[in-house]
Order: sequence, then structure tokens, then C-alpha cells
Amino acid sequence: MFIGHYCIAFALKKYDKKLNLGFLFIAAQLLDFAFFFFAIFGIEHMRFVPGFTETSSLEVYFAPYSHSLLAAGIWAIGTYLVVRYLFLKNSDESEVNKSKTALALGIAVFVHILLDLLVHAVEFTLIPGTDYKVKGLGLWDYLFIGMALEISVLLIGCFFYFKSTTSEDNFVSKYGMLLFIIYLVFMAILAPFLPDPIDTITFSITGLTFFTLFSLIAFWLDRKRNPVDVEIS
Repeated sequence: MFIGHYCIAFALKKYDKKLNLGFLFIAAQLLDFAFFFFAIFGIEHMRFVPGFTETSSLEVYFAPYSHSLLAAGIWAIGTYLVVRYLFLKNSDESEVNKSKTALALGIAVFVHILLDLLVHAVEFTLIPGTDYKVKGLGLWDYLFIGMALEISVLLIGCFFYFKSTTSEDNFVSKYGMLLFIIYLVFMAILAPFLPDPIDTITFSITGLTFFTLFSLIAFWLDRKRNPVDVEIS
């Protein structure tokens, strides 16, 4: 999954309105940040197989340290602990709010693997170093179903986001986030039709660049909006 991973980032803004969306974007893609970094240094591996699925030719055939279920849990728990007891250690927030922020980021990290299980056709390792695996549902084998799912979950997350924030009286605050979401949807529609990258290193660097850029944009645009305390009926 690509832009669909950001659904949980948008949705969790409802849970912790003080937490900037940019940090949630980083958490939602943390496993892919790790995977691309590992791929660059030859620790994890992928390849492009024409026709591998209708939606993507990417085959991730060795990623136990970033995309196994146990690893995802460790990354999520690690995120919680680092945020709670390092980054927020000297924060003026209450202990409850510190835990709330750390938990939101940890959840965003782990949900990544659950969303990947919906679309990837590969077998995900349960525990690194063992043969215990679970196969993804492979919805990327169906172009329009996979695309519709990705866009749908993103828009559901965005619904919660806009219910949790309000705009100020300026163009960026009113329309900036909406335009950014439209761009993400456009990228989801375009991605299956793009040619394969020259090599996996180029693909990894490009992925890291875009994920970083998206997080920065989300951070900036979220600061232009204000949280609200309106319950969704």
C-alpha cells in the first residue's frame, strides 16, 4: 500500500488533536522508511517482476526486519517508548497526554503492516529467522479493487481529520490540506501506470525522498489548522 497508509495518520488526529499530522505521517510510513534504508544497504531485498500483480510489479521478497509481524510490533513498541520516555520526557504535558501521544504514534506504526496484508501478494514472515509466514490477501492482483481500497481508506481517515480540525480565514488553511489530499489521490491513480524504476536503489532513494516531503507538507499544513472538540455523531 502507498498513500493508503496515511489513512491512520489522518484518523488518529481525532484521538490526539495536539499531535501534529506530520509526526503521524512519519509513524505511518516508518516501516517503509526502515525498509528503503535497509534495501539501500543490502540488508533487505526487493525486485521488479513485470506482471507480478496488476497494480505493482514490486516484489518484496526479503524484509523480516521491517515487515514481519513481530518486527512491526517491535517497531511500534519502540516508537512508543522512545517518544514517551525520551522525546516527551521533559514536556510540560500531563503524564496521560504524554502516553496518549506516544500510543497514537505506536498505533500508526503497527497499522502499516495490517494495511500491507490487505494488498500484498507476498508471504509475510511472522517471526524473523523462522518459516512461519502469513500470506497477504493480494488485492493488488486486482487493479481497480486495489486502487479503490487505497483511496477509500485514505478518504475515511481524512473524514475524521476534517471533523477534528477547523480552518482559519486564509487560502492555505481552508484549501491547502484538501489540495494535498487530492494530490495524494492523484498519485495513487497514477502509480500503477508508471514505468518501473531503473533499479531498486533509485526506487528506495525516491521513496525516502517522497515520504520525507509528504511528512513535511503535512506538518506545515496541519499547523495552519486548529483542533476542535466536536464529537462525531
